Amino acid sequence: MKKYIIVSLFLSVLFIISFRYICNPYGKILKITICKEIDLSTEPPQPKNETDEFSLGDKTIILFILLANNSGKDCLNIALIDPLGKSYANITFPIGKTWTEKYNWTACWIEFPIRGNIYASINIRTSNKENIKWNYVLNNTISSTGHWMFIITFNNREYKVGFTLRQVILSLTILNDLDEPLSDVLIKISSGPFSTSVFSKTGNIHIQVSPGVYNVTVEYANKTIAFATLNVIRDTYCRIVAKAYRLNIKVLSNKDIPLHGATVCLYRDNIKFFSGFTNKNGYTSTILLPYGKYAIKVMWMNRTVGIIEMNISKSQNITIKTKVYEVYAYIIGEQSQPLVHAKIRCDEMNITKYTSSNGLVFIGLLPQGKYTFYIYYKNIDKKISAEIYEDKTIIINLPVFIEFLNYTFSKQLFIIFLIEINIIIFGLIIFTYMMKKLKDQLL
Repeated sequence: MKKYIIVSLFLSVLFIISFRYICNPYGKILKITICKEIDLSTEPPQPKNETDEFSLGDKTIILFILLANNSGKDCLNIALIDPLGKSYANITFPIGKTWTEKYNWTACWIEFPIRGNIYASINIRTSNKENIKWNYVLNNTISSTGHWMFIITFNNREYKVGFTLRQVILSLTILNDLDEPLSDVLIKISSGPFSTSVFSKTGNIHIQVSPGVYNVTVEYANKTIAFATLNVIRDTYCRIVAKAYRLNIKVLSNKDIPLHGATVCLYRDNIKFFSGFTNKNGYTSTILLPYGKYAIKVMWMNRTVGIIEMNISKSQNITIKTKVYEVYAYIIGEQSQPLVHAKIRCDEMNITKYTSSNGLVFIGLLPQGKYTFYIYYKNIDKKISAEIYEDKTIIINLPVFIEFLNYTFSKQLFIIFLIEINIIIFGLIIFTYMMKKLKDQLL
């Protein structure tokens, strides 16, 4: 009887142990991830900033593994494979026994330095307050860019988790003095034998480089407008304020009338830098200029009407008042009567206009200079010359005293005509008298 009791107790204990093993199997991996930080304030510790991408500017790559129900004999093997398939590390270490604890976990994280020393830091923390830490010597520093792979072997099972190691990203924004991005700039970046050039239409670039000190030169229109030296040790964003400025030009006549279609040219060192036309409000498009001295030339109707020189050292709006004048013509007859629909033509400016009901016509906004005008009215044509040096109205007198159908008569011609009519009438009277007298004599 006693023997049966002992056997029963043994089987019971064996059943309990087996049941516990079934409910709590050994060697269970709960989580594998790669991160940049570890939060040690929690139980168990938790990974922070999980990612599969690192740059050469990051300090460490952390492989985090959370395990449970370890037998005390379980071993963890971690291999790190570089982009060329070579082994950078092959680490094997035992995991402590934790399954008898209420919260049976083991957190393991390994910190691999990037471009630093060759010592990886292995950290183990268990639910029974064990803290273990030691260093592992790597084959080399981690510095090759590309895809890396961790191969974790635990309880004859293999787990793989990869990450990408890239160069650091240098981001640049080129600005003017108004904090506006500059377009169409050439950005040159150099460090020792390394040199590259990037053309940006927006003033923004993102480029991958190795950590180091870089000289950045910014050019616009073959002129250097900015230079900076940057110590790039991690992903870096830099705003560079360049010596390039926005210029808005407004062109007005002598009477402050906006000139639509004026040609504006900018010259630097006697080389044309910009050429454009003004809009209906007299403005050119916004001009981006490197700092320096410029000559600004304004042309209107193929004539130069304004030249100024200025040093560009800030963004600004300027107004150029030109030698362009409002010119009217007032065409009248010999009785000061307005001549309607008289035609006036200026071949030099390719202008043809007609007078209104009051005899007035706006010829146009004319550059300063001497002009020849041709006037046509019915059977009259006339040529005059006028010198324009101010806003003016040209008064044109035509020899028109009276009009009949499509013919005009000057006062002098009209008087001559009247005299001739009177002579004819007087002659007819005399002729009639003489004929009557002759007739009487014959009878």
